[in-house]
Amino acid sequence: REIQVILQEARRKADTPEAFALEKLYETAYEVSPVRRWRIGDESTLLPLGRKELVEFYRRWYVPSNIVLVVCGNVDKRSALDEVVKKYGNMFPAKVEVSAIPAEPVQKQLRYRQLNGDIAEAKLVLGFSMPAVLTPQWYAGQVLNAVLTEGDSSILNRQLKEEKGWVSSVGSEPLDLQHQGYLALQFSLDPSRLDNVELAFWTELELIKAG
Repeated sequence: REIQVILQEARRKADTPEAFALEKLYETAYEVSPVRRWRIGDESTLLPLGRKELVEFYRRWYVPSNIVLVVCGNVDKRSALDEVVKKYGNMFPAKVEVSAIPAEPVQKQLRYRQLNGDIAEAKLVLGFSMPAVLTPQWYAGQVLNAVLTEGDSSILNRQLKEEKGWVSSVGSEPLDLQHQGYLALQFSLDPSRLDNVELAFWTELELIKAG
């Protein structure tokens, strides 16, 4: 029954243009990383799973060394700790053997993908490889993302939405990973403005690079 619930979530994701476009971006951008897979799964990967596979997955990953338990609010520390021990104290310790994630090849040329569907607005998603999380370069990337997309006064929001009216929304989806990050910039717009928005974005990026 739980598989069917997850499948319903996957179908809802496929019916949500923003989420669907983002997954297709990752699929296009990544060649070997598991990020390129549809993250919630689909029928081809979920339906074959049986109880044996689910139990093995649970026992492998749901171990104390791989769990972060967060307690917040106005709670009594001793009572909270007693409750944690009561619920989780019988979990067996185990070491998680994490498979090494293959290094993603350097992208040397533009990758472009266009999909057609019955949706109210076009969705333009532009993606860029970013530095690994918490490195000095990563902080610079966070600043760049904020300058471009965050808030009404951000460059792209002000120029493309408020001044020109070419898009109805501007957003971003940072993917902060240990070895390599990724930044997706998302726009909702009329299909007739795709070329205008792409050209305006690349022009602004070159202006930032030039200082």
